[in-house]
Amino acid sequence: MTTPIALIPAMTSYTTPSGEVSASSEYSPSRYAAWQAFDISGSTSWFAGIAGVGQWLQYRFEKPHRFTSFEIHTTSSNTHADNYIIQASNDGLNWENINNGKQYSIPVTNNDTKVIDTISDEERFSYIRLFQNSCIY
Repeated sequence: MTTPIALIPAMTSYTTPSGEVSASSEYSPSRYAAWQAFDISGSTSWFAGIAGVGQWLQYRFEKPHRFTSFEIHTTSSNTHADNYIIQASNDGLNWENINNGKQYSIPVTNNDTKVIDTISDEERFSYIRLFQNSCIY
């Protein structure tokens, strides 16, 4: 078994060191900016500025990649996306559900939670995003 390679680098801004992070909304860009979801800090996170279904967090790569797995880490909060899908795109406009549209859920806990899964799709994509289907408040 090979060790997965992190395709998304530890981000220090929306575009540094590479690629581009964006989101449907941000609760407070100074505290819960979208790029902080990818800073590998553990003490920061992205928090959507609008409650409810349809919020998303995405990363644009500089060139297309094939995704073989993913990890999602939540903070110790009771407010988070509890049902979501992983989507991919090559233009940032037309999205396709990867892993056959598999629905992922995060249990409600006050502890950090990690969701890890493999991706079976063979196609290469320039964008990947987490799309929220429901939320717990």
